[in-house]
Amino acid sequence: MWQWSEPQIGGQGGQGGQGGQGGQGGQGGQGGQGAYGFGLGGDGWLWASAASGPVSAPPAPFGWLQPDPQKATMLNGSKFPPGAWDPLLKAAIVAGEFLMTQGWLDEIKLQEPNDSEEALRREAKTLWGYKLSLRDARANEISAQAADFTVYFALLAGTSSAIRPATWSLIMTALQIGGAVAVHYKDKFNRARPAQVWPLLAPAIATPGHASYPNAHALQSRLIALCLGRAAPALRCNALHLADRIAENREVAGVHWPSDTCAGKYTADKIMSFLKRAEVPKFNEALKAAREEWAETISVDPPREPPRGAEVVDTEDLPSDD
Repeated sequence: MWQWSEPQIGGQGGQGGQGGQGGQGGQGGQGGQGAYGFGLGGDGWLWASAASGPVSAPPAPFGWLQPDPQKATMLNGSKFPPGAWDPLLKAAIVAGEFLMTQGWLDEIKLQEPNDSEEALRREAKTLWGYKLSLRDARANEISAQAADFTVYFALLAGTSSAIRPATWSLIMTALQIGGAVAVHYKDKFNRARPAQVWPLLAPAIATPGHASYPNAHALQSRLIALCLGRAAPALRCNALHLADRIAENREVAGVHWPSDTCAGKYTADKIMSFLKRAEVPKFNEALKAAREEWAETISVDPPREPPRGAEVVDTEDLPSDD
């Protein structure tokens, strides 16, 4: 099984020294945050990940190019380089175009969640079972995916802002579209989180600062998987399995109801259905560019484990000690 690294957050700066006759020294600044996003902990589903990396020019080194300013020429007519755009911000432009396209709300038609006492008791029982049977084993996954789950797809597709950049941009585009739609419905239904209904569930991570329904991790990860499947059919099966795991981990963590997850997956499917039919030019451009990076890739069967007891290597083929 693949092992995933956890997000790292910089440590807090040390406290300043005490002045001789004056007051106490000021407290040191907080350490720089690690590469996984830059928001409050435990709620990283709308910002960039470590896989993005720097895309613009680095700052100039000390003492670089110090000519007479009256002789240094300017580069009039320059535009911001297309490849220097932050992929997440570029994706936000595509999401804006999607939201302004007529018909997506009519396509989705997400129903109100069932918050009857019987339904919530049934779902709480499922979450309690997850807490007892799966939470400890998945603690590292849960923590990492709470901060940023897009890095999992980056590893799956071997992509970043520098490697298959169009595929990474497509991942960011799906993240942004899915996040915008999720927030719309979270605001509309304003469903309580599981721990707000039954505190005994004691979530493994901080309860996010927005409503529960639908599960945005489920919606976004499935939409990413569906987009990857359209760009590179060889990735579809693995990407959907990964999306299912990410979605389920939110239930195991105790921050989502199972019906939140069902609603998130349903919404992702409806968004993709709409994108296939509607005219969203910037999304179509992003999809086309990603497809070109996978034009010659095909899916093949994985290596099979030998039967138990079978010899993997024929000892006659090994060199002797003589």
